[in-house]
Amino acid sequence: MVVAQEQRPDDLRAMAEEAYESYKTTLNADRRLVLERFESIDMALKVVGVGSVGTRCLILLLLGRDDQDPLFLQV
Repeated sequence: MVVAQEQRPDDLRAMAEEAYESYKTTLNADRRLVLERFESIDMALKVVGVGSVGTRCLILLLLGRDDQDPLFLQV
């Protein structure tokens, strides 16, 4: 997935959700069941790397049973 700076937040969110759904299909059923208990709440763009050369990725915040049950996934 290539993330360009000019992409709108809604487009980034859709890309992250698509990548997350695709990822879940690669998991064994027991692990997929655990992730199905979480709901996607928010997303952030994260730039990692050294110096001015950074790699962009997306971070998803998912919540489980309540606010005390977060899960962060890097997409």
